[in-house]
Amino acid sequence: MTIFLAAMAGWLNRKQLDVINYLHAENEILKEQLEKKDVKLALSNTQRRKLAKCGKKLGRKGLIQYASIVTPDRILYWHRKLVAFKYTAKRKIQTDRQKEMETIREFCIKFAEENASWGYGRIQGALSNLGYEVSETTVGNILRAAGIPTAEERMKKSTWKQFVRSHMATMCVADFLTTEVWTMRGLVRYHTLFVMNLAKRKVQIAQISCQMNGQVMAQVARNLTDSEDGFLDEMEYFVCDNDPLFTNEFCETLETSGVKVIKTR
Repeated sequence: MTIFLAAMAGWLNRKQLDVINYLHAENEILKEQLEKKDVKLALSNTQRRKLAKCGKKLGRKGLIQYASIVTPDRILYWHRKLVAFKYTAKRKIQTDRQKEMETIREFCIKFAEENASWGYGRIQGALSNLGYEVSETTVGNILRAAGIPTAEERMKKSTWKQFVRSHMATMCVADFLTTEVWTMRGLVRYHTLFVMNLAKRKVQIAQISCQMNGQVMAQVARNLTDSEDGFLDEMEYFVCDNDPLFTNEFCETLETSGVKVIKTR
């Protein structure tokens, strides 16, 4: 029985050695193929650590015999760095709660930047709607750490970009474009008034005419604010430039319907 076990052990050792020799030869061939194509083998940190762990077990003698991708000294150097990393590096273990807090932090900053009037409680409520339960104190700590002031201060320093972001869902913009058209009377300029819903990126041609005046624009304003199918239904802001065609009557008609006119510089 002892002789049989010894014979089996010898056979297994030879088999393992054959496998190792084959893998070694295969690695050598692959390396030669890469060198012919002038391709430099790039190893990731994970791959280096894997080689370092396995190479340390073989020792220098084993590496000299079997290492084919990199030199034995390089593998042992990687192992020394791996050991040093254990005692000198600051490792962060990302738990599920830590990952969740990173997401909460991103949402807090996003809500505060895009909604100048939202206080800590409003942001907490928005987070709760998304399934994240935090206190108002936590929201305040996150925003203070990010250098974001309170809602009162943000409202005083609100930029145009922040204003647009905050009211995009209830804002439309408008402008004119002109087109020169050849007619029986010669070259005639046509004005086209278009209005765009910012949130939906939906555009409506409000009027095309070669005779734009106060009466025409007043009728356009009534059409836009029609209670049944007006394009400005449920809108709060109408942004336009200082074109004289946006007459006082036009603006008053919009504001009477609850749409505030904002003229850009």
